[in-house]
Amino acid sequence: MLWLLWTSFAQVQFEPVYTSERFQPSDMYHANCENQLNLIFAITWSEVNWVNAILNYNPNDIEILKVVWENEKENNLSYVVNDDKIYFTKLKSDNGDWASKDVKFTVYFKSNEWVTDTNVFFEEGSYLVDSHGNMVNFGDAMIMQFSAVPECDPDIVAPKVNLLFPQEDSWTPLDSYFQFDISDVWKGINDESIVLSVNGIDYNITDMEYDRDKNVLTIYPDFWMPLNTWFEVKISVSDKQVYGWSNSVTKIYNLETPDELYLLNNISPIDFRKIVNSQKYYKWTTWECKFISDLYYLDTNNSDKMKKSIISSINKKLSCPDLWDTDREVISTENKNSLSALSVISWIVSWLLLLIIILMSLKTIWKKSN
Repeated sequence: MLWLLWTSFAQVQFEPVYTSERFQPSDMYHANCENQLNLIFAITWSEVNWVNAILNYNPNDIEILKVVWENEKENNLSYVVNDDKIYFTKLKSDNGDWASKDVKFTVYFKSNEWVTDTNVFFEEGSYLVDSHGNMVNFGDAMIMQFSAVPECDPDIVAPKVNLLFPQEDSWTPLDSYFQFDISDVWKGINDESIVLSVNGIDYNITDMEYDRDKNVLTIYPDFWMPLNTWFEVKISVSDKQVYGWSNSVTKIYNLETPDELYLLNNISPIDFRKIVNSQKYYKWTTWECKFISDLYYLDTNNSDKMKKSIISSINKKLSCPDLWDTDREVISTENKNSLSALSVISWIVSWLLLLIIILMSLKTIWKKSN
């Protein structure tokens, strides 16, 4: 008789599943969002062989979305949502091998946006059956509390970053740029959060020249890579999640430069250094654009197309006005007009000087004669 009393003690545990500590409050359900409640049934000193339960709830406060048994592969759970009750029954499988010390169900539900608390409880008629066929009645209740939050589906996935250029297994040019594939599956990337670090020195990309074409980010540093050495490039990226703080990722790459002047741009290193090292606050100025255009238009014979193509590429990097070959004719005409005007002015000045010399000579002769 004492053994039967022991087996007749049924337990039901309400186990609320709250959100991450990131998304406060983390000890209450979030109103108007999908939430989760685990129901765990057990019988002291026996396995549970059968569940038949009636859960009462307020349909004005919450909406039941689905009910899942923990062993989904053998899910012979049957449940019906009717008015303000969930009727669900768990039978043992045909081979009878599902019986366990406890049985867990998960109830997924969504609340109304204005709810602050609601009550759920098991009605009379709810019972468990132990492994010996004994039926045990039970009843229990829980008050669920809710809080309004800024959003129900915050971004929880960090961005992904991959280095496209230069590669870690090849030489890095001294005038190299950095190109990354950056993606985020939810809210996208916050460009202002991107920090590039080269050999321990941090550079915020909003203070540098950069291009964003969908997932491809290209950064044009205004400094040369170190010669004949390994150096570390680190990039940190965050997404646009605000509620609960943003997700971030940091990637580190180790690059190597050769012991010779290995450049991407086939122009004079001195000329290129003038371009990349003369900037103040990393902003390009009119002077640099003029410098590039002069390099481009000086080749009036168009003899080195490769060089012109490279200069044009640099011009684009600096976001200078577009270069047009038709401008060469205008510049040549302007140069000819400038030369013609200069010749006329020189001729006039020469005659004026000669006239002054003659007048001074005549004046000297007149004084001597008197």
